[in-house]
Amino acid sequence: MEGIFLIAGVFLLISVGLPIYLAFIVAGLKQRLEVLEGELAQRVYIDSNTDTTDTEAAPPPEQPEKPPRPAEPTARQTAWQPAPKVKPKRKSFVFNSGKIKQAATWAQDNWVFILAGVSMALAGVFLVQYGVENGLLSPKMRVLAAIGLGAALMASGEFVRRKAGDEAGHFALLPSVFAGAGLVAVFAGVLSARMLYGLIGAEAAFAGLAVTGALAVLLGWVYGPLLAVLGVSGALAAPFLVGGNPGGAGPLHLYFALIAAVALLIDAYKRWAWLSALALIGAFLASWLLFSQTDTGFHAVLFAFLVALMAAAIPPLGLTPTHRGGRISGWRGGGLKTAKSTFPTRVAGGAFLAANVYIWLAYADDAALFWLVLMVAALLLAAAIFWMKDAPALADLAFAPPVLALAVIGYEALQARPVALAWLANANRDLPSAPAPTLAYLLVGAMAASMAFAWRSATRPALPVANSVLAAGFAPWVAILLEALWQPSLGLGAGLWAIYLAAIAALMVVLTTRFAKLDSPENRTRTALFALSSMSMLAFVAVVLLGGVALTLSFAVMVLAAAWLGQRYRLGLLDWYIQLGAVALSFRLVADPGLIWALFAPLWQVLLAYLGSIALLAAAWRLRRGGKVSVIVVLESAVWTLGGILTNLLLVRWLDANHNDQMIFVMVALGGAVWLMLAANQFYRLKAKSRLHVLRVILAALYSGAAALAFAAAVGLNPAILSDARATGWPVFGSLGAAYLLPALMLAAMGWKLIHLPRWLRGGFWLLASGFGSLWVALEIRHFWLGNFMASSKVLKPELYSYTVAMTLVALGLLALAYVRHSAGLRKLALAVVVLVVAKVYLVDVAGLDGLLRAVSVFVLGLLAVVMALVNRWLKAGEAVR
Repeated sequence: MEGIFLIAGVFLLISVGLPIYLAFIVAGLKQRLEVLEGELAQRVYIDSNTDTTDTEAAPPPEQPEKPPRPAEPTARQTAWQPAPKVKPKRKSFVFNSGKIKQAATWAQDNWVFILAGVSMALAGVFLVQYGVENGLLSPKMRVLAAIGLGAALMASGEFVRRKAGDEAGHFALLPSVFAGAGLVAVFAGVLSARMLYGLIGAEAAFAGLAVTGALAVLLGWVYGPLLAVLGVSGALAAPFLVGGNPGGAGPLHLYFALIAAVALLIDAYKRWAWLSALALIGAFLASWLLFSQTDTGFHAVLFAFLVALMAAAIPPLGLTPTHRGGRISGWRGGGLKTAKSTFPTRVAGGAFLAANVYIWLAYADDAALFWLVLMVAALLLAAAIFWMKDAPALADLAFAPPVLALAVIGYEALQARPVALAWLANANRDLPSAPAPTLAYLLVGAMAASMAFAWRSATRPALPVANSVLAAGFAPWVAILLEALWQPSLGLGAGLWAIYLAAIAALMVVLTTRFAKLDSPENRTRTALFALSSMSMLAFVAVVLLGGVALTLSFAVMVLAAAWLGQRYRLGLLDWYIQLGAVALSFRLVADPGLIWALFAPLWQVLLAYLGSIALLAAAWRLRRGGKVSVIVVLESAVWTLGGILTNLLLVRWLDANHNDQMIFVMVALGGAVWLMLAANQFYRLKAKSRLHVLRVILAALYSGAAALAFAAAVGLNPAILSDARATGWPVFGSLGAAYLLPALMLAAMGWKLIHLPRWLRGGFWLLASGFGSLWVALEIRHFWLGNFMASSKVLKPELYSYTVAMTLVALGLLALAYVRHSAGLRKLALAVVVLVVAKVYLVDVAGLDGLLRAVSVFVLGLLAVVMALVNRWLKAGEAVR
């Protein structure tokens, strides 16, 4: 035993006494060297100012006359002299290139002191390890030896500081080296007593660490920054150097939080700035390293929560944060004039965001933390909204916890983790007598978060609209996420789940009425947000409860309600809801359940769905007809488009084309007509200038392409070509009219009404309309002479003459239209048709005639040509006069 104490004494003598002795020797030598340098400099100065070649004394230099002393300024002059501007001294250092370069230079000049501090800091740790490895000391003596070494080092540092100072003089930085190493040794001793040997309880260990931390704050106030660097770095590294885990490593996370608090407290007084960043980064890294090696998820999450709060509270030294200036995100608004944040704001914001990311990573690594993480996210949100209410520079931090919560709720279901699996197991039981309250807890928490954001939007000037977005959106977002991933209707039933959703809708209605009183008539954005949310949730309830026609009509009712609310309370934001509602309604009537359902459902349901929706959209259009052009255009186009689609559906059902394979050309052509209506819808909406202009152009092109493919197929499947096809019905109201006349009329209407489109595009519509019209006339003539089955290679003579008569009538019609519209283009087109008629008669018709009939036909054609030539000359002369 005596040998052990002898070894410890020699160790203390070498580690403490020898550096002090050497430091005093070096200081004495430096002092003597400075004296010698001073004497040498004085001797050189005297020699350089003495002339040894001139034996006579030089005359004294002439003294210049003193300038007259200026008169004292009068009181009036003094009062009007501007006071010099004194640049305020910066209270903290921040990271920039100059400071980094300065720190590198300092480290280069003082690397010996840094090395000495690190070596001495490790001495206490290695002393404990040596005792463990060799069994020389009892556990209690090992701890006392480490603490004793630390106390001796701190006492040595204080002795040197009192004798020679710390930041200046011959012994500069030496006190910080001893005191910092001593602090690390004491930290290592306390940790060893708790973590390695279990000599003390958690309370005593925490008290010991707290006292050591308080001592570090006190020494950091007196000593220079080197002490803080050594203390923080060594204290964070000590647990990993000591090793061992008999009593659980979880409390070490709280120890790391304590180290961060010590550094923040030192920085709060000394304003070194970099110390806070160093401590926070080091604490997060140390905590994550510990968490990755041990099962300490609870303490890791608690660590992140505590550090986030401490980083906001300790630097300003207040019970509540009061940060001013710019926000960490640079987000302006709420009366904020500057976007440049101060260093305390960056410390608080960085730690808060880092805590949210750390908590997410901890949850992703440990599935058992679901409820703990959500609870901590709720506490962080409450702290950001209520505790930081007087810190406008930290107002944007409240948006991080909701993102964390949404990510956790979605990830839990996507990865099939324990809570989601337990819920699904409960939901999939045949008769769940008592559904698990999992979703109820989640929705209650989401509603509480929405109310908290609403409170801040109503009472605080910072970011009122952004807070309203979270207030109006967070609870519905959680509900949508649950509906998409958690299958709530399975366990709760559609009725109970709808009640949950209706509670959110009721909350949004209450908030709408509340903010309608708070908002000014000129700016009702927040009221509109809550109104949007409430109507969306009511539509959500309808989706859960209703189906088929009722759900479709509920969408139309929502559009009408939005139009009425927007008109009544001047809520411009509802215009977007109206447009989206019209799109959603069109989607249901066209795609899901859409046209397939409408072809086979009972007729009364089809008429109710389409006519009811059209009527409600028309009522909404009437309410908003004096409002925004984009809204009017969307509603108007939706009414006409859905009306045209209903007409198509009724034609198909009347012709029974949906049950008859012989009329496949009708189905294909009417499908193309639907795509053409959708394209016309987008072309018409281009009339209103909007940020969706490019999207509408793309949609119009896609719909037009789909329509072109369908019409091309319908032409190829017409009854004159396909032997399996059959034409039915009357000349205009039959299958041929539905397949080919209707597209011709639609294309002609597009060329006539869409006057805002380019001229070449409208001309293309007219050309296609003419082509479909000609095809329809030709097919109707063939149907008249051959009957329902028209796919035959023979052409009857009466059929051939009928084509000539039809072409002649077309030419006459074009001439008449040219006269009415005074159009030279139509007149020329009529002449072109006449040329085609003449060519057909001479090349086709005459070859099949003989005798008197041939002569009469040619004579009649000549008379007709003369008449049309005279009419053409007359029209041309009239055009010249005009």
